[in-house]
Amino acid sequence: MLFNSLQFAVFFPFVVILFFTLPERFRTPFLLLASCLFYSAYIPAYLLILFAVIIIDYYAGILIERSQDQRRRNFLVLSILANVGILAVFKYYNFTVDNVARILGLFGVIALSLPHFGWPLPIGLSFHTFQSMSYTIEIYAARQKCERNFLTYALYVLFFPQLVAGPIERPQQMLPQFYEKKQFSRESAVRGLQLMLWGFFKKIVIADRIAPLVDQVYASHGEYSGLTLFIATALFTFQLYCDFSGYSDIAIGSAEVLGFNLMTNFDRPFLATNIIELWRRWHISLTSWLRDYAFYPLYFKTKRVFSATMVLFLLSGLWHGANWTFVIWGALHGAAIVAMLLWNKRFPPKLLSEQSVVFKLAGAVATFVFVSLTEVFFRSTDVSTAFSIMNRILQVPFFLIGRFSLTVTEIEWLRASQLDLFWCVFFIVVLMVCELLQDRWSLRAHPGKYPKVVRWSIYYVVLAAVLLLGKFDSEPFLYFQF
Repeated sequence: MLFNSLQFAVFFPFVVILFFTLPERFRTPFLLLASCLFYSAYIPAYLLILFAVIIIDYYAGILIERSQDQRRRNFLVLSILANVGILAVFKYYNFTVDNVARILGLFGVIALSLPHFGWPLPIGLSFHTFQSMSYTIEIYAARQKCERNFLTYALYVLFFPQLVAGPIERPQQMLPQFYEKKQFSRESAVRGLQLMLWGFFKKIVIADRIAPLVDQVYASHGEYSGLTLFIATALFTFQLYCDFSGYSDIAIGSAEVLGFNLMTNFDRPFLATNIIELWRRWHISLTSWLRDYAFYPLYFKTKRVFSATMVLFLLSGLWHGANWTFVIWGALHGAAIVAMLLWNKRFPPKLLSEQSVVFKLAGAVATFVFVSLTEVFFRSTDVSTAFSIMNRILQVPFFLIGRFSLTVTEIEWLRASQLDLFWCVFFIVVLMVCELLQDRWSLRAHPGKYPKVVRWSIYYVVLAAVLLLGKFDSEPFLYFQF
């Protein structure tokens, strides 16, 4: 079920009302049932896959806690192999078969003709897998007790607000909340609805309005100049951010209405003045997961921070998709982080508070340009397309210095899209201004700072923008494919 659908507009109020009406002992089973219905709106049969993962890790957690020494390790390894195995079959099997055949072909070896699986990737499987693995890893590390109530553990994996695209929660954060007595809180409901409205604004008004503009350019990239391709790519960067952070806002807000707290997944990443800071602000739940469970173990074992960093970002690239474009995207970000670490080692940076406004602005612009260029690989369907687009974009400075003219296709695109382009740019500016002033002027951060009439005026303006200027096509969220 999509957050931006009529189904959810009916489903969510019904769940909230019934949740707070039911006695405490029925609330966990009810939320689990509601979460199953939520996921069943996609492909109902795939619930069996999620429950397979749930059953494996539920019993693995119990066995790990009961066992000692090598047996504990063995149960953890079996749990991880089962999780990664299911993910690998659905997400990486065809990719692996194709690349093995290609490599063998280079050596003149005819590979076995292995079948390709045509089934679609279960929605959000990578998110479920990582959240499930964090549970058994935390039990193995003695930082979490195993959950004996099967329904409660199942709800930890299937909780509908963050079921499909996170945030990826740790068991210490979520499991205790299912045992708390929840009472309806007007303050929590208002804060949650505020965040949900802002998430809908990002998704429906900005991301979904940008999407067709970017799709049209990338679908016929050979007919556009490098400047137009860069503009489309920069727009895609905002589309990706508004789409995914919009989902996270709706997820966190809907959970807050029900009385649950989910972790912050985005912290105004385009205000980052360097690539390291950006990754502290972007998809925080995944970055922290990979840091804690991949980077730290590898670093403590090898003491090689640069190698561990590259492994971290290559894993991040593969997590996003079974395509070499994502691997290259991850490698570029890993290389940029390593270069930044080397630079900081040679020239220790000033504290952020000591940096001038001009320096911060230049750093933010440079970071955004780098991120946008790497998004060419994130958005392209294959490596050759990505390099073709990148080649055209990198020629932009020469076009600006010399003679530049628009192609017929570009002129038609601009004429047909000028109103949408205007609204996209306008609302992107609004978004960035709001994020820039968030600490001082945010309604959520300072709810008592504004008179009631001002607060409600802002709500109505944002709601009007969503209803009047939003794209109500039930466009899937981009991160559902991961």
